[in-house]
Amino acid sequence: NYDHGSLYIEGGLWRIIAPTDPGPQPYNPGGEMVMWTSGDRGASGLTDGRQLACKDKFTRLGVDARANFGRNYLLAGFVRGRDDNPYNTSVRDVDSTAWFVELDRIFKPWVIGVVRYERLEIDGKPDVTQLVPNLTLLARANIRLTLEAFILPSEDKDKLRTFKANVLFVF
Repeated sequence: NYDHGSLYIEGGLWRIIAPTDPGPQPYNPGGEMVMWTSGDRGASGLTDGRQLACKDKFTRLGVDARANFGRNYLLAGFVRGRDDNPYNTSVRDVDSTAWFVELDRIFKPWVIGVVRYERLEIDGKPDVTQLVPNLTLLARANIRLTLEAFILPSEDKDKLRTFKANVLFVF
């Protein structure tokens, strides 16, 4: 769960959707999502605390950092999580850790290069570790072409797991 809520103002009706009920794990961030409303702009308080989610069984906590060095952008992120019985069995809970380090380089305003190293660990054992080079071309304000490769570190240094090309049109 993430601690994040929203306020919607629709004329005189205010609607707040936020994780205000207790979450699945005490002393961890996140809670159950609840929708609160007020017909008089909050003057008499909020009513109708209707729960929107049904007892989530996972928690996530993450941080990220960014730094700008001219036309280079360095990013890093870390997320730690716990899934309480994710497969609906009585076997066990699953702990996961994911992190990445990424360097973005703007060659031209319409050409962006990216190199990302990322790792996912499940219960302390590496599950996915990969190097992801990316080239993004911005053909127009509403057209983006992305070329991306997913390379797994191994003895075979040319091992390519996946190659992806994506064209995005926005209208």
